[in-house]
Amino acid sequence: MGQDLCHELDLADELVSPSARQASLWLDGTLRPLPTPNVLGIPLDPATVADGLLEPEDLRLVAGDGIPAMALEPGADASVGSVVRACVGNQVFERLVDPLLGGVNAGRADDLSCAVMAPQLLGAARSPDGMLAGLRPPSLEPIPPHRCSAPRGAAWNA
Repeated sequence: MGQDLCHELDLADELVSPSARQASLWLDGTLRPLPTPNVLGIPLDPATVADGLLEPEDLRLVAGDGIPAMALEPGADASVGSVVRACVGNQVFERLVDPLLGGVNAGRADDLSCAVMAPQLLGAARSPDGMLAGLRPPSLEPIPPHRCSAPRGAAWNA
């Protein structure tokens, strides 16, 4: 529908596929790339965080496991903001998560239920290993196979 309108208005040459661009944030007068990989804006690899996006303390939190600074009661809900701040700090919430979630949901992520809007974050934050440990994919490094052999080899004549 939108593309049809652009064609009618002779603007088809102006269309750019979203996949042709990297997601970015406008911060402090400059465009900064969104860290990848991320889950709802939470960086999973601190090496991909653009310079100036987070303070050193918040980078240290992102490099850790994301164990919450407060208890997250089983079965209880909390706001997205309180869960993210407890695990990875205020700047990660203010500069990355809130602009994404709050913008999409026309509000502040501080007012959004984590159980409803980001259950994967709440589940990972309740993990004893921490939020980031729960969100990061398992290592893709291959595990070397165990090689065993019978003393006379693997085959014999009967």
